Amino acid sequence: MKTQHAIFLSLFALMGLSSCEEDDLSALLDPQNSEIASQYVTAEGEFLNIYSRFESALRDSVLAATGQTTQDGATISWDASSMVLAIDFGATNVLSAEDGKSRRGKIEVTNVSPAFLTTANTTVSLQTDAYHVDDVATDLYFMATNRGLSGTSEHFEIDSFALGLGAGDYLMTGRKDFYWDQGFNTIEDLDDDVYRMNGVSRAQDFQDTAFIQAIYSPTDQITVDKSCAHTIPQGIIDLDIQQTSGNLLGSIDFITSDGCNNLMRVTVSGISTTVPMPSF
Repeated sequence: MKTQHAIFLSLFALMGLSSCEEDDLSALLDPQNSEIASQYVTAEGEFLNIYSRFESALRDSVLAATGQTTQDGATISWDASSMVLAIDFGATNVLSAEDGKSRRGKIEVTNVSPAFLTTANTTVSLQTDAYHVDDVATDLYFMATNRGLSGTSEHFEIDSFALGLGAGDYLMTGRKDFYWDQGFNTIEDLDDDVYRMNGVSRAQDFQDTAFIQAIYSPTDQITVDKSCAHTIPQGIIDLDIQQTSGNLLGSIDFITSDGCNNLMRVTVSGISTTVPMPSF
């Protein structure tokens, strides 16, 4: 799956290319900003990974029927009386078959049941407990609300999320909205899902004064198509990389005209380059 982690990783890998031409992208970022961007990539990717695990657990028919199942090395349980969902990797590292990372600790969701996916105006809370990814502490909290239909689309709101990495020296905050245009009602089948994303996130390393902001374009929203081999066939993410000497503005465009191909157009300070996106 093409995650935000992969998107930004490819962007900043591209910026690291050396060239004798005047459009050398590496000159647009100094080492300080590259480090801030790298941390942002990690945070955004882990947010999306945790959200995906939460949604996948709720869609599991075995969990709904028995209260317990397993997914990607985690034991998942749901207690109908306490309304608590736990995604537990245990106290020692478990290697993920999905992305090759090691995880330990727990993801807990309160006031939740599988009916959350189909019950409008219900809100659940998610937080991590001693959760580590490749031995890095990853602390996430958010509230998710099923907003029901927005027009003809199912709408889910992730409100005021906060994600910290490491020893309390990094924080990402923001909010996101997901709008399903296809496949939502086939709860156990993820492959036919098509939905749009919008929102904003900001991240800051408290050891630095700069931070990065990413906004899903409201006029060309990111579309996620689970039947697409490269997941995101269209949409734009606007970037604002802020530093003491000024801001670098840019975007990532998934190029609507090329359909499901693995190409994206990266623009930084008016310089554009079309590059392939690896498969995930």
